[in-house]
Amino acid sequence: MSNQSKQKIKELFNVEKGSLQSLKSLEGKYDFITASKDWKKHNSFTHDCEALVFAMGAGGSLGRTHYVDGKFIASDLCFILTPKKESQNRVNLKFYYIYFNYVRNELVHELAKGMAKKAINKTDFSNYEILYIPTTEQNKLVNKFGKIMRECDELEESLRDIINNIKYLKKVVLDKIFK
Repeated sequence: MSNQSKQKIKELFNVEKGSLQSLKSLEGKYDFITASKDWKKHNSFTHDCEALVFAMGAGGSLGRTHYVDGKFIASDLCFILTPKKESQNRVNLKFYYIYFNYVRNELVHELAKGMAKKAINKTDFSNYEILYIPTTEQNKLVNKFGKIMRECDELEESLRDIINNIKYLKKVVLDKIFK
């Protein structure tokens, strides 16, 4: 990758803490994003935008990043990252969704503090330096990643079919032996 540099997270993103306790999900139509892999629902929202939601205080989910585009509310165990409008360095949030999940272990290892329950504080997170490459390259990489993931999904489906066929053949063989 050419023209890559390091930038502090706060130079590329606005970083704010989510507002709702993770146990406060309610029946509703808006996404409630917590540190968990699965999203919940809520009857109100605080944001209507494209954003990343980063788990900053959630044990085993620490460092998990979600991509969201639309109306949502986030847990108080998460940071909400939105692109800085005034920054000369534009960001593709889908690229940074991939990137943050890729560097998750490294980031958690370097920033998480605490004994019983580890967490990442906003100041350390905001000052953490991450890779920045020009937006045109970010966009190309997102497109390549999407294509590769679609191909992986197709391969996974083919493997599932092969495994099911093998199981069926084993059953047929066993049926012939024991019947």
